[in-house]
Amino acid sequence: MEDEGRQKKVEAGRVKFAAYLKKKNASDQQSDQKKKKKIENDSENSKEMSVGVESLDSSSLASSLEYMEGIKFEISGGTSGTTTTLDDSKQSIKDEGEVSSERLQTRLKQLEDILSGKEAALEAAHEELSALKEITSFDASTGMLETDYKNRFEECHKRLLEFQEAVQHREGIISQLSSSLQQAIQSRDALQLQGDQLAQEVALLQCQLKATTALIQGHHWDTGIKPHDYLTLQNQLLALEVAVTKNESVISNLNSVIKENASELQCKSDDLEKKSQELSQHKTKSANEIQKLMREVEELHQKCAVMASNNNSLMLEHERQMAALQSELEENFGLQLVHIKEELRNQFDKEKAALERR
Repeated sequence: MEDEGRQKKVEAGRVKFAAYLKKKNASDQQSDQKKKKKIENDSENSKEMSVGVESLDSSSLASSLEYMEGIKFEISGGTSGTTTTLDDSKQSIKDEGEVSSERLQTRLKQLEDILSGKEAALEAAHEELSALKEITSFDASTGMLETDYKNRFEECHKRLLEFQEAVQHREGIISQLSSSLQQAIQSRDALQLQGDQLAQEVALLQCQLKATTALIQGHHWDTGIKPHDYLTLQNQLLALEVAVTKNESVISNLNSVIKENASELQCKSDDLEKKSQELSQHKTKSANEIQKLMREVEELHQKCAVMASNNNSLMLEHERQMAALQSELEENFGLQLVHIKEELRNQFDKEKAALERR
């Protein structure tokens, strides 16, 4: 009975694991094509959060600037109509926040589905592992072979570790996405608060605009200038002041560029002067060295001429001494040489005669 119960547990674990593998294979065929997109989505979620916040900030600031420009246009035209840029900015903030939150919630739902599948597979692996433990403990007591069960146990343990790592990885991604979602919600709330503050400021400015327009229209003009003409002239004056400010900034920039160029030119002129001084010093040094070498060459030529004259005199003296020595030798050894020649000739004649007799 115990064996049948264990066998049933093992079969149930195998069925669950086979169902999980079938489901995984069916999903892998679709996820192989979208794996890169999922990886890019994981990296783009964080980028979208920062970009979304920046876009919301820029859109809110742009909408506020457009609204202020609308106020200026109302002043120049003498109208007191209201604009809808603030509502548009608030609506864009809400829409973008809702889109980012919907994306994150969709991603969280997908990850939760994957995590549930992993947990089911992990539970099946746990059941199979417990069944294998019971089988191995029972078979060890009965003396059956243990190598097959050990291999299966190690394989299941390895799969279990892989499932645990995958679950931990998914939990980390879910925690990161949750923190990103919380930050996005906080940013959205902060932007909504800023939008409300801007709405209050714009309402106050509209009230001030209406009061100023009513005051200008109800004022008695002694100079004969109409309020519309006065506002036009004032706007022209403001435009001229802005143009003068821009020109002054351009002039200051040009002056700074001129100063930089002048300093650079001064540095280059200093370098050129320094290089020219070094060149003149080098030329002077080279000229001195050339003069010194010319003097040395001239001295060497003089020494060579003196040595040549000395050699000629020595050769003449040597030849004279050799001639004197030769004459002296001829005087001393001339008679001896004649006598030796005669003796050698006589000896040669005797040897010749002796050879002829033989």
